[in-house]
Amino acid sequence: MLNNVCNTQKNFVGVKLYIRKPVVDKYYPALASRKNEINLALGCEPKWDANPSAEDKTIALFHQTNLTDPQKEEEALDWLVQQTIVFYNVFSKEVKEII
Repeated sequence: MLNNVCNTQKNFVGVKLYIRKPVVDKYYPALASRKNEINLALGCEPKWDANPSAEDKTIALFHQTNLTDPQKEEEALDWLVQQTIVFYNVFSKEVKEII
């Protein structure tokens, strides 16, 4: 599941792929095994959170900004839309190959 984040207190936006408990044992290791290829397709290095104490795992990318500045706010929203599309295109392909 893709989620968007907009944190006005810490001034960042982000996109996260959540891999939930029912499928995490199948999908996260399969995606992690292709981490280099996925990062290359994304054009960046997101944070791969394999936190062993959490049931759900995430792969996330964040963009620090100043959300009180209207120009920066617009840039942040553009970044968020663009990265969400990239995440969707890359991860939907990867997930279909796991199935």
